[in-house]
Amino acid sequence: GEGRQVVVYFRNDVVLHSKATSAQINLFADSRYQLFVNGLMINFGPSRFYPQHPEYDTYDLLPYLKEGKNTIAVKAMSNGVVTYQIQKHVGGFITWGSVETASGKSISLATPGNWLCRQSAGYDRELPKVSFALHIVESFDSRMDQPDWNLASCDIKDWKKPVLFAKQNEWGTLTPLSLIHI
Repeated sequence: GEGRQVVVYFRNDVVLHSKATSAQINLFADSRYQLFVNGLMINFGPSRFYPQHPEYDTYDLLPYLKEGKNTIAVKAMSNGVVTYQIQKHVGGFITWGSVETASGKSISLATPGNWLCRQSAGYDRELPKVSFALHIVESFDSRMDQPDWNLASCDIKDWKKPVLFAKQNEWGTLTPLSLIHI
């Protein structure tokens, strides 16, 4: 939604009773994100985009999943200000994709689905911009947030279901990333 330096943690706990045979996630977040599986950072993004032509990223999660409980987690941040890297627009997060198992089960990774979220309390949202061209100074107090938010062992009793954004066409039509992740 709206606001300066808004950071939200998202997580989807997936229990696999048999080995995964494929696992793909498509992901878009505005302005930045970090993707984790079982506490391991997989990648970050998105690449720069114009709000009229947003691009989503696709990741193969199969190498990171195991039988039992798995946590797919995303730290999403919306700048909420204009920079030379990112235009000012509304923050948002969307995923889709699935995990397929050897037993024939398909587990959806689509939002809102089984995703939970929690806004970070550790980022100071009132700090100034570094300059007219750069983003807000980042100051993070780790004592304010759960240290294990991206692990299966995290206490999720205070986490909430994500809220669907009312203006679903805010970013234009999502298209696949035109660059290749290496």
